[in-house]
Amino acid sequence: MNLNYRQEHESAIDADDETDILLQEIAEIFDADDKDFDEKDEGGYNEGEYERRVCVHFPDDCPSIFGVGYLEIPIRDFLTWAAKENVADSRLLLNIRDEYYSGNREEDYYPQLDSGLVHLLSREELAVKRLAHERGRAEREAERERFEREMQDGLARDEARRAAWAIEMLPFSQEEAKLAEAREAWRQLNNHIDDEWDRFVLERETWPAELKNEKEKRERLRLAKLEEDWLDESERITDEESKLIQKASARAESGGLGKPEAGNSKSTSSPH
Repeated sequence: MNLNYRQEHESAIDADDETDILLQEIAEIFDADDKDFDEKDEGGYNEGEYERRVCVHFPDDCPSIFGVGYLEIPIRDFLTWAAKENVADSRLLLNIRDEYYSGNREEDYYPQLDSGLVHLLSREELAVKRLAHERGRAEREAERERFEREMQDGLARDEARRAAWAIEMLPFSQEEAKLAEAREAWRQLNNHIDDEWDRFVLERETWPAELKNEKEKRERLRLAKLEEDWLDESERITDEESKLIQKASARAESGGLGKPEAGNSKSTSSPH
């Protein structure tokens, strides 16, 4: 047998063996993930049903140029950052974080910067990419500046509309105040219904078997009536807000001032 052929053949076998070993290791990782999927925490959530980390994959040549291919971030950290950047929604984002990514799992900690699979480029290929990237720098900077100008102009226009709309709403301040009170009462009723459902789910576990069906039927009817009242009040508030917006819009048009675009008015937000 040709010695070179034999060496090449044995190398191919070794490579196949290494591939089989690698595939087996990957399969074991997925098997471990499947086991985690079935585990439940004490709170009753099946924590394997949702991801607790997000992965940002960089462009393909990043591992060759910078030595890293992806950044893995705990969703807990991401939500903490997002809450700081979005003040209006910070409470919502932090509530989601604390309810589902509360820091009770190892995955909730430690960002990871790694290379992943690397397709090594030659020095010539790297030089070509660096040159192409440098030549496009001026164009990228110009595009960035254009986007920033457009966003600033848009923010300025929105602010001007809101200021004009606030002036038009001044004659209706008493009606706005009543609507604000109604919206707050509506929110309180919503919270009360949630509390009542929590109480119902907890207490029915203690009801005697001979009384359970009757008590559950009665409680469900009561809770359904509360939800019906909540929906009726929601529709009433929405109708009152629509009427107020129409009156203010008519005044704005007669005075030559434009009303704000949809979603920009905070003074007449719908309870939905």
